[in-house]
Amino acid sequence: EAAQAGVPLVATQSGGPSDILPELGFGTLIDPYDTASLARGLRDVLTAPDRELSARRAQRIARQTYDWTAWAMRTQAVMEGVVRGPQGQTVAVQQHEHLLACDIDNTLTGCRNGARAFAQWLGREGERYAFTVATGRSIAEAQRVLAEWDVPTPDTIISSTGTEIWRRSGSGFTLCEEYAALIAQDWDAAAVRVALEGTDVKLQPVYDQRRWKVSLFGAISDVPAIEARLHQAGVLARIIPSHEKFIDIIPVQAGKAAAIRFEAARRGMSDDSVIVAGDSGNDLDMLSRFDKAVLPANALAELDGLAAVYRSSLKHAAGVLDGVQYYRTPQPMLMAGE
Repeated sequence: EAAQAGVPLVATQSGGPSDILPELGFGTLIDPYDTASLARGLRDVLTAPDRELSARRAQRIARQTYDWTAWAMRTQAVMEGVVRGPQGQTVAVQQHEHLLACDIDNTLTGCRNGARAFAQWLGREGERYAFTVATGRSIAEAQRVLAEWDVPTPDTIISSTGTEIWRRSGSGFTLCEEYAALIAQDWDAAAVRVALEGTDVKLQPVYDQRRWKVSLFGAISDVPAIEARLHQAGVLARIIPSHEKFIDIIPVQAGKAAAIRFEAARRGMSDDSVIVAGDSGNDLDMLSRFDKAVLPANALAELDGLAAVYRSSLKHAAGVLDGVQYYRTPQPMLMAGE
């Protein structure tokens, strides 16, 4: 609650906060039985460099990750699975063991041989994997590029930087209205544009703008100024930079990770059943939120800070396949002292 209010956060090191604060990226854990620890914690957060900026970043993460509506929908999906049992699914979806979510550009594409091998593998293993693409492109552009590279049609397309979920329906795709209603809360695209008037950043062409996404040309160095403008105007939004030349502004509850989790919950899957793969800054969201994350060898330097990911020595789609194989192979357990 403190994080969602956008204020500096001090919490006890016992229980949930020990997991929550590292995910928020800001705040201090203290020993509740040690007054000196409490004093240090208060001093540390109040004197932290860029305190207000860090608190706003933590606020966005908290509002997305710990949103009550999202939690309720995921809980409902679990409860429905318990009530209906293994017979008679209320949601007509094929049951898979895993959900594989991949970026398109330079992840599935970039190498014809790799894309061909991926298509052949999916032809053999498709019944085990719910194939999903998660891209910054629009639904139409995503379909066009996938067709150009002969990548099989996915079960689901998460488009426009995690602001739209499209599910295969017959020969086409249908927008998920439930997810749309969820992320539309507190979203005002017009207010975002007004807040950015008079800045140096430029809007991308009209065809790159979407209902729940405002797209700009800009580098990661432009983010603090944009953040400050939105904060000054009281506009709630997430800022997603990528490729050192693009910036997407999206609802606080949207994003690739949020959309993937929404889709996984609908299928009755936990995070442990999800494998994600991407190569650029707009994949950071999903790559940092799921334990089974894959970086192909051609991943951009803007992802160098990621730690808990599998870094393949292979590029593009070959790297994705390598990563999937890695997570399918049981990993040895390390004993104490190793």
